[in-house]
Order: sequence, then structure tokens, then C-alpha cells
Amino acid sequence: MRRWISICILSLTCFLVLAGCRRGDINIQSDGEGGLDVSITWTEAEVNTIVSETLAEVGNPLLRNPQVNFQDGHILVNGEHSQRDGNGTVSGSFILSAAVQNGAILLQVTDVQIEGVDLTDERIADLNARLSQQFNQRAERAQSRAFTVQSLVITDDDLTLSVHLQS
Repeated sequence: MRRWISICILSLTCFLVLAGCRRGDINIQSDGEGGLDVSITWTEAEVNTIVSETLAEVGNPLLRNPQVNFQDGHILVNGEHSQRDGNGTVSGSFILSAAVQNGAILLQVTDVQIEGVDLTDERIADLNARLSQQFNQRAERAQSRAFTVQSLVITDDDLTLSVHLQS
């Protein structure tokens, strides 16, 4: 009976992870102790959606029409910036560095190439917090278990998260 309950919980958790992520290539393996090791791989298009949605949440986003470009170890985001004086738009970009901190995804703008904006701009701190929150929410859809991000790797082709769901 106990084994049957464990199988049901494992199956339900797999369903929640798959349903919650909705996107990305997912690989799930049991850790042999009732937990799960999950690998989630996102494409540039999938990450572009997350970045676009996050930027759209603020009234005057740093960039409009963002385009994500994975580069080994970081994400380059290009787009259009509305000038503060109202005289149109200019091209701009920023680099997102990603890391794992205390079992969660941490994203930070580490370089900004937008006219009139630097790393001390309060919009950068707000964007860092919003992006980290969005990425963690997208990755963490199985609320019934303790969720720990173990690693995050960005290559020219994809972004891969390794997470552990504890029993």
C-alpha cells in the first residue's frame, strides 16, 4: 500500500511539473529516495517569452520588442528603448547573467547599453528582481514538494536547469 501511494505521488508530481512548465524539454528521473531530479531545457524563443512578459509588466520598460540571444554563460537581450524626452526610440541591449543562489535562479543585468541608462538605474534593480521571480515561477510548478535549483547552464543553443524535488 505504501509503495502504491509513493507511485501515485510520484506520478502526480511528474504531471504537475509537466503541466506547470508547459514549455521546454523536460527529463525526470527518480533519485531512489522518493525525490525527483528534473532537467528542464528552454530555447531562446521560450526565454524570449519570459523576458517579454516580464518587461511588459512595467509601465515604461527598458526595452520593447526584446530579442533574446543565448551566448555561452549569459543572455544578450536586444530591443528598442523609448527615449525619456519623447523623441522616439533608440536601439539598446543588456546582458543577463544567470546563477543559482540558495537553491533558486538569480538573474542580473551585468551590462547595459541603453542611452541614458546605467547599472545604478532603479529600473535595473526592479528588472533583476522581476526576471528572477519569473524564471523561478516558470521552473517551480510542483508546489507539493520542496524545490531546489541545483544548476543552470546557458550555451549558445539553450538554457538548462537542473532541479531537485524532495519527497
